[in-house]
Amino acid sequence: MRKHLIGIKVIDRNGKIPDLSTSLKRKVFGKTLSGLLLGIGFIIVIFDKEKQVLHNKIASTYVVYI
Repeated sequence: MRKHLIGIKVIDRNGKIPDLSTSLKRKVFGKTLSGLLLGIGFIIVIFDKEKQVLHNKIASTYVVYI
């Protein structure tokens, strides 16, 4: 819901809304790992050519503007 307010959404590599298992992998495992790595998982977006943070790489998802 908050993503909609700022005009973004999360999609999978096929351009569709991720299923529940992918969303859980992104949210629970990916974001936890990003945080445990002292925030480096969030900072890598600066250097990544696809502009993905670690939890999006783990779940094969992308954040796009709507």
